[in-house]
Amino acid sequence: MHNDTLFLYIGPTSYNLELSDFIPPRTQVLPPVRRGDIQQLIEQELPSIIVIVDGTYHDFPAVSHVEIKNALSLGWQV
Repeated sequence: MHNDTLFLYIGPTSYNLELSDFIPPRTQVLPPVRRGDIQQLIEQELPSIIVIVDGTYHDFPAVSHVEIKNALSLGWQV
């Protein structure tokens, strides 16, 4: 079973853009991804699509490759 929601992690890249002009319906816009975000998402939602545009790397640890591998192994598209 799959989820129809696209999960979009985006931040500074979207500055001064009207996201509704670019993203499909049923998109959940989330702040820049950081360590733990992907793991938390895949534990709470059915598999769907994750798009990572922006992430953190100074203030918080960056998303882990293990989280992405876990998502892929559960049927998520990343």
